[in-house]
Amino acid sequence: MQRIKRKYGKKRMKINMNIRDSPEINLKYGAPLNTAMRIVIPLLILLFLLVSIISCEQQESSTIKIGVIMPLTGSGAVYGEWGKNALEIAKDEINLEGGVHGRPIELIYEDGKFQISDSTTAFKKLADTDQVKFVMTIGSGPAVAIEPLANENHMIQMDFSATTSKYSTENDYTFRTALKATQFGLDGARLLKDSPFNANKVGVLYINNEQGQDIKTQFTQAAKDQGLALAVTEKFDQDATDFRTQLLKIEESKPDWIFLISHVTEAGRLVKQMNDLGMTTPIFSHVFSIEGESFFVGAGNDLKNTVVYMAPKYDPADPDARIKKYNAEYSRRYGKPSEYFGAFGYDGLKVTVAAMRQCENPEDTDCVREKLFQTRGFPGLAGSISFDKYGDTNKELMLKTIVNGTFVPFHQ
Repeated sequence: MQRIKRKYGKKRMKINMNIRDSPEINLKYGAPLNTAMRIVIPLLILLFLLVSIISCEQQESSTIKIGVIMPLTGSGAVYGEWGKNALEIAKDEINLEGGVHGRPIELIYEDGKFQISDSTTAFKKLADTDQVKFVMTIGSGPAVAIEPLANENHMIQMDFSATTSKYSTENDYTFRTALKATQFGLDGARLLKDSPFNANKVGVLYINNEQGQDIKTQFTQAAKDQGLALAVTEKFDQDATDFRTQLLKIEESKPDWIFLISHVTEAGRLVKQMNDLGMTTPIFSHVFSIEGESFFVGAGNDLKNTVVYMAPKYDPADPDARIKKYNAEYSRRYGKPSEYFGAFGYDGLKVTVAAMRQCENPEDTDCVREKLFQTRGFPGLAGSISFDKYGDTNKELMLKTIVNGTFVPFHQ
């Protein structure tokens, strides 16, 4: 057995020695292989690093898309014009500052036409085709219709004109910078009851859409609480052109004031028909009904009615440095002074981006949502912004009126 073990052991040793010592085998498996690996491995590492760098640069330079659904055509197009003008200024300022972590903001506009069906179709296009994670909206009806879709997709929705209380939902992905129906309703009833208006009986005339219905509900309840008698309540359709039937019913009830809830275009037409009918009943309203050039297109400049309305404390002539800068740029671009509505949109985009900048990944909508809920005292053009658990913010109101074709503060 020992002889056999020694015999096989020697052969094993001989073979091993031959493998190490053979020039042919060494040439095939030895030094050239090591040399090749020393060249290939660093090249692979370098290639990996280059791909990573290029990928990071592409991510950093890619735009952050934000969808905007607004009426660009139809009777509500004036709101779309105001909103788009302001959003373009805000976007350019943001990108001039370096965007968000070096990535520019891109706005993708879709025409919602102030209609629910068109707005929801626009949302689906933005979500599915453009793959946006943020959307801005205009109007109570469209905002409420889009809200469940935005929440389902974990998309941040920032509205800047919805007033309806139906949009106030707790701890979700929806926010707004606009005034609320509850504020218009409660403050409207209180103000009409007090001096200098001293109303006892009020007629209500409202647009039959989400905004009109909700403000009407809030106002009528608040009026009863204030001891105001409701003479009559009449509605009209969005885009309506003939209001004479409703106006004659209002006239017959002989109210002290008419509480008008409308869009600007319809309000202008309505006031013109009041004047044509010889109705001089004073009108109390809110800013979304009255303040805009298209009001005078319908009503003309020779008003026979006193018009007083609630508005946010935004004044293009305000000496505040931020408002002066914004209004100067607005006037330079568009040849006219800025208005309150665009300021809501400007604020909405700015506060959203401020939240995005606090997140490592600015398209992480859970992080952005959390930062928005934490927002306190953000300096907006149309007032300070602090979001409550419903994504709402309260605004300080002022009273305005019309004097010689100009919207001015109301003084008693």
